[in-house]
Amino acid sequence: MKHDLCHFSMWALKISCTKLSGMLTQKGAITINNIETICDDIVSSHHTPIMAACKSVSAFLQSNFVIKDLSPENTELLQLLHQKLEDELSHLFLKESGIIFPSVKIKAAQNVGSLLASSVLDLVLQTHTRILQLLQKERQILNNYVTSYKWEASWVNIVNELFHLETMVQRYVHLEQSKLYPLLINPDLH
Repeated sequence: MKHDLCHFSMWALKISCTKLSGMLTQKGAITINNIETICDDIVSSHHTPIMAACKSVSAFLQSNFVIKDLSPENTELLQLLHQKLEDELSHLFLKESGIIFPSVKIKAAQNVGSLLASSVLDLVLQTHTRILQLLQKERQILNNYVTSYKWEASWVNIVNELFHLETMVQRYVHLEQSKLYPLLINPDLH
């Protein structure tokens, strides 16, 4: 099931990036419908698989208070960091899907110049930074996701899932920071 979810999320990510790339490279192709589509694609192709991976890892960490391949201190720290990461992602995704994206769609329909206030962008960028820092701390605890053949298969799967989660989050942040948010704050692009 997890393996299928990983393949599905990677497939959805490739489709999403391909559609977005095509929209951004065609001159004059940025329209209200395209902006709405980009926002909707981010929710379905990024938010959903990222939160699914987070919940999968959380379920494992909550049911395994002792991980024999980690020191007790690092086990506890990993559990706390991951809970904080899940909270940050959950709050950001709720803000985007419930407040930011609907507001952007309304402003786009009204032909407002800037579709996103710079103060909102600053808050999102700060959250991105916190999320990436949490992922970096998880990576350090897990020795850059290097696994051992001596470890239990379930633990190796979780370490791999954490690596996949980090990759998905980095792609999501890159997409928003390089494609979506410049489009929303620069009226010349739409």
